[in-house]
Amino acid sequence: MEGAEPEGKTALIDTEEGNLPVRHLPNVEIFLAKTQFDLEKALETIWSKPAGYYSRVVFDTISTASTTAMLNLSFDPSKGRKISVWGQKADLQFTQADWGEMSKMLIYFTRNLFELPGSPTTVILCHEGEREHPIDGTKIASPDLNRMLLKDVYGLSDVVLRLGKVPQKIDIDGVSYPAGTRILRLLDAPRYLIKERVSYGTKLPELFPNPTLTKYLNLFDPALRPRKILIYGGPGVGKTTFSCF
Repeated sequence: MEGAEPEGKTALIDTEEGNLPVRHLPNVEIFLAKTQFDLEKALETIWSKPAGYYSRVVFDTISTASTTAMLNLSFDPSKGRKISVWGQKADLQFTQADWGEMSKMLIYFTRNLFELPGSPTTVILCHEGEREHPIDGTKIASPDLNRMLLKDVYGLSDVVLRLGKVPQKIDIDGVSYPAGTRILRLLDAPRYLIKERVSYGTKLPELFPNPTLTKYLNLFDPALRPRKILIYGGPGVGKTTFSCF
């Protein structure tokens, strides 16, 4: 990975065990979170540290955490692992109320992350989905969250950015990049749900090749850097690695 490691300590709340690319980093502390209880324990531990102990907190991913929360509503993980649930498949018929309860739990969790003492940079990672544009009804790429959860996390985030890989060679500002290059989209575009950070005197590129979070933040004056960041993208685009460098 190109780019220096960030200054300070990073807390990585890992719901997918996708930490292989960053587990060797001495500044990254990993909290495996396979259940809602694990999430709460991680949050309690992070909150218990003095202000400034973590300079960066990464929640990887809110999408998997939402699926886990729904399953935990049906099968209490404190009672042991369920190997076979076919005989209890009726328990997997989730109601609108279940979705609401899950959303409220994760909204509360993410708000606590955004309000950590010392105001660390907080990154919420999310899978990518599709939804209809609220104005013209066209299909756009978007964080893969239900409407209630997306509305809250989107509203609270300073920026919402999309990380992807280009399928073919691309030229950006006169420089050629090969297929497979990772690209961070910073500015609004018709086919993507993006929330921009408006900073007077800062001109941002539309596309940022080979990005890391540190390099992205360095585009801004230190006093104007976004602190609450939602990143979405498909599988294998390097969201975890991006966030820890």
